[in-house]
Amino acid sequence: MLLILTELWAKKSDETNERVSNLHLVGFNSLLNERYLVCETINRAIIRESRASADAQNMAQVNLWLSIKYARGLGEIREEVEQWDVSALDVKYHVAKYAILNDPMLYVALEKSI
Repeated sequence: MLLILTELWAKKSDETNERVSNLHLVGFNSLLNERYLVCETINRAIIRESRASADAQNMAQVNLWLSIKYARGLGEIREEVEQWDVSALDVKYHVAKYAILNDPMLYVALEKSI
């Protein structure tokens, strides 16, 4: 049902940024409230949104991985996260990658972000 609503919203709205921003908010709140399937569904929809910015898609990817990690364990996503090349991305994505992986490099990335 949620996917149908997001698809209808996309067809009826020219305001991609506003829609994606609202979806991020709902998805993040779902993550905080441990509604991992809802979070996963919303973030997959954002990733598929071709008009969403690269930053919005990267944020959605991070939240998607977090929802999978908390729902089903790191093993399901470890390889994909390890292969994610964040070298050209903002430092917040370096922090996110290492945090998802429980990697001690997180502290190096955090230091760079300050």
